[in-house]
Amino acid sequence: MRLISFRLVLIALVTVLFAGCLTVDKKEYSYKTKSDGSGEGWIKFYNIKSAKDGEDDVSLKDFAELIDDYVKGTKFEDENPSLKVTSKELMAEGGKLNGLVKFTFSNIADISFFVRKRL
Repeated sequence: MRLISFRLVLIALVTVLFAGCLTVDKKEYSYKTKSDGSGEGWIKFYNIKSAKDGEDDVSLKDFAELIDDYVKGTKFEDENPSLKVTSKELMAEGGKLNGLVKFTFSNIADISFFVRKRL
């Protein structure tokens, strides 16, 4: 367990070593709704990294922000008050840092990032 945690931190540091604000290559959303509109879902963030910000290396600041504000903190919850977060995790997959947030909701219409497709 300790070795996995060390590897995760090491990969995260290497991933964000050269840059500025946090970015991801893509996000994947999944929802399951019940007949009353409530349900559960998750968002997966692929290849979390620090983007270049001029000449300054702020990757350690970005990594600290990721851990302190999002993983240990409540920034995601504060930005999405209609969700009840059930778990948050970072994982190393294929040499890249990914994140997964699982949540429940009372009404899918209250989810701020939900977009309905027009038929």
